[in-house]
Amino acid sequence: SRSVQGGMPVSRRRFDASTSTMACQEARRLAREVVKEHFGGPAEQVCAVLLERGRLTFGEVRRYARGTIRQVRECLLVLVQHNLVKTYLLATDGTVHGTRRHLYEADVEQILVRLRHPKFLLHAKDTLGEEAESVVQALLENGRLRMSQVLSSVAAKWEVKEESIADKLKVAFLSLLEQRMVERAPDGNQHPPACKEPFGLRRNRPGRGLAEAMAKKPEGKQGEETAQETQAKRFRPPGMFVDAQHTALQNAARRKRKKLNRIADDEDEEPPQQETLWQEDNGCQVLWRVNTKEFNCQFRHQIIVNTMAEMYGEKAGVLVKTMLKLSSKEETHVKDETTVLLAAEDIAKVCSTQTEVEPQLSYSEALDMLEFLSMERPGFLSRFSTNTEVLSYTLSLGKIIHHLKLKHVEGVVMQKFGDRGCRIFRLLLAKRMLEQKQVADAAMLPIRDAREELYKLMKEELVSVQEVPKTSDRVPARTFYLFYVDLPTVLKNITSEMYRSLSNIRARLEHELRQEEEVLELLDAVADKDNENSSTFTSLILTSTQRHQVEQVRKTAILLETLMGRLDDLIALFDHF
Repeated sequence: SRSVQGGMPVSRRRFDASTSTMACQEARRLAREVVKEHFGGPAEQVCAVLLERGRLTFGEVRRYARGTIRQVRECLLVLVQHNLVKTYLLATDGTVHGTRRHLYEADVEQILVRLRHPKFLLHAKDTLGEEAESVVQALLENGRLRMSQVLSSVAAKWEVKEESIADKLKVAFLSLLEQRMVERAPDGNQHPPACKEPFGLRRNRPGRGLAEAMAKKPEGKQGEETAQETQAKRFRPPGMFVDAQHTALQNAARRKRKKLNRIADDEDEEPPQQETLWQEDNGCQVLWRVNTKEFNCQFRHQIIVNTMAEMYGEKAGVLVKTMLKLSSKEETHVKDETTVLLAAEDIAKVCSTQTEVEPQLSYSEALDMLEFLSMERPGFLSRFSTNTEVLSYTLSLGKIIHHLKLKHVEGVVMQKFGDRGCRIFRLLLAKRMLEQKQVADAAMLPIRDAREELYKLMKEELVSVQEVPKTSDRVPARTFYLFYVDLPTVLKNITSEMYRSLSNIRARLEHELRQEEEVLELLDAVADKDNENSSTFTSLILTSTQRHQVEQVRKTAILLETLMGRLDDLIALFDHF
């Protein structure tokens, strides 16, 4: 269907979420299942509308979800609280008398990353200790919390008074903030990022579409913060964590800005009030949340370090880990292709002074390892020289991740099609486009066997064919058929298959647990008794058949959960890293 806007026919098709890397059809289906499992059916229905139609206003969400105002509002509040739905400020269009309206957009990545929460907790505990783990757990369970709420939640979990753990949690929170594992939650008053195509156009309202409204800028000084300002304050410590000198500098800079803007009063400004423990900046209750992207970034770094150590030895792994540590503060995205330029002397100096890592590298060994890695053919490490003859190096993170993806794809081809299929697949990757006879000659296979393998690979969409006709009539006898590997399509298909497999495994686990629901309820009842002889009591009330069923369910659950963990690692490699 089409409508007229400004005299031009435009499509009313909604924004297709599949244009993003994280939102293929299978990923959206899995996201709906996760929301339904964690928050119930009504929240899943609201999330499904946002996943299908993109950014919507509250009225549009209610209309498409077909729920009551109260129900839709509560579902959106819960989803926003848990960072599963993004909110953006929609500029007024002159018809709402200056009222502020917001757009809502489902965040597929944040929904799917909930499956990785146990790994986040384990990583926080291994890196920063149990106190940091408790802070992360409180934020993951509640989505967004104020500092006082974090303290109350951890104190309730540990069953202690808040005053006794306040200092420990302060140190743990500062450590998390320094590692960028927690951040200030956005206030929802930013403008939505630009889209590749207009979406959400209003019907029969020339010039009143969301696309035009979103393009407007907020008026007045009450305008909302820009993306740069928000990015700058994401990891700013709370006021009670900032020392007096830093606070004084901030106040001086604030007064200077007001004077330059000619809005400062002639009277002396009031001195900043001294903040008490667990009180937020300027009396404003700032909300904090877990920075899941930083966790993914650190997981990516660990994979890169392990890969380099496996390929070139433990010393290369230590060197790469040092480079990633030095450049981590400059990374702006999980999928950054390269690190910043790092001076060879700085890298060697840090490597030689590290005493907590094994094996240790001396200054000269670090320089020799940098030279060796820069000369290797894959080009994972690049060398640059400046006019001052200072050698600098940069690590190609994207190339290493791409190498790991190719390695896994080749393993899949080897498992499905054997040595012959994998040989042809590698050949087409290296030579780009070849005819059947060329493939057979290069792979040292009979033409008939090569043709069969090519057709099998084409059936699984691992190999594509390009027709090059000699004449315009496209007669097969006068047409070249060139076989090649469309790698982006192959990676996309494999990622989609991973999402489908993960969804199926979750459904299988749910089915297995439902089959033995009665026995599992009986076990839960026994566990609630907190009897010292609970194991003996369990053996007395369960028959031999029931004990066998429990053992089978336990083995099946362990196997399926292990498979889910491995699939999640592969999904992170293919779609998040």
